[in-house]
Amino acid sequence: PPSARASALSDAVTSVEMGAYSAFYNPATMVNITSKYSATIGSVQWITDINHNSASLIFMPSDGKYGVFGLNAISVDYGDIISTVVDESEEKGYRDNGFVNPTAMVLGLSYANAVTDQFSVGANFRYATHDLGSVTTGSDGADGYVSQSYSASTTVLDFGILYKTGFESLNFAMALRNFSPEVSYDTENSELPLTFKIGVSMDVLDLTDLEDHSLLVSIDANRPRDYDEQILIGLEYT
Repeated sequence: PPSARASALSDAVTSVEMGAYSAFYNPATMVNITSKYSATIGSVQWITDINHNSASLIFMPSDGKYGVFGLNAISVDYGDIISTVVDESEEKGYRDNGFVNPTAMVLGLSYANAVTDQFSVGANFRYATHDLGSVTTGSDGADGYVSQSYSASTTVLDFGILYKTGFESLNFAMALRNFSPEVSYDTENSELPLTFKIGVSMDVLDLTDLEDHSLLVSIDANRPRDYDEQILIGLEYT
């Protein structure tokens, strides 16, 4: 995930105001920025040399009269992966064939608007590409091998709503992420992990007299296409 805060909250942030990171989780929450501009840049190095980079800029012209606009990007470099090719003349049945370096990139445009003082909507339109690199597909009939590059791209739509209930800081939100057509690699088709999320959050210390303290409780229910449903719970004390 792009945000360290979201990771600490177990990604239960569908109804949480995340500033410039909002575009990555629920674009409807972008309307709650407190300044004309908000920006963030992040970089995470995972195991096996996987590098995850992200950047987001949101801006609110004319004090929000026309809504909030955003630009965002995510890139992933999966590092060098050893490439092999079947070779029955080798004792191990294959031989090394150099390295491949798969990468992925997502560029997005975001928009959010407050329909009323309590109800907001937002959407992301993204263009995603995935490059698997040059892969050896077989022998050329002589002493060499045939290589082919595999890549795919698609458009992606995210949509979200945010409802401020008016009871203290209680928020309710829904988001649909990764809505897109099927992606085709050569002869195989696959779908992006479409996910439907419902979230609720509140600073529960609003119910007490502890004005200098905050305890955010956030709960998300996730319904992804590619694995079982999840209930995510996050706590944040400040």
